Amino acid sequence: KQIVAEARGAATKADRYTSGGLGTLSIKGRFGIWVCWPNHPCVGAVGAAAGDRMCYVMNKVTNEWHPWGLNSVLKLCGS
Repeated sequence: KQIVAEARGAATKADRYTSGGLGTLSIKGRFGIWVCWPNHPCVGAVGAAAGDRMCYVMNKVTNEWHPWGLNSVLKLCGS
């Protein structure tokens, strides 16, 4: 919930998140959506480049967001 609240409260367009469905990667009843956004503190914490995005997947069972990886690796959205 905190991740979505932070993303929705992003101050500028450059800080806005991108989200989508997992498609063939989804696990029915558990994982179905992802969210990525730039300038998240986790990007710097893992030593990624400043323009990268941190991506998360939603666990529908626990209602929690789990770190998935960097967009530079996952290639989910534009830079």
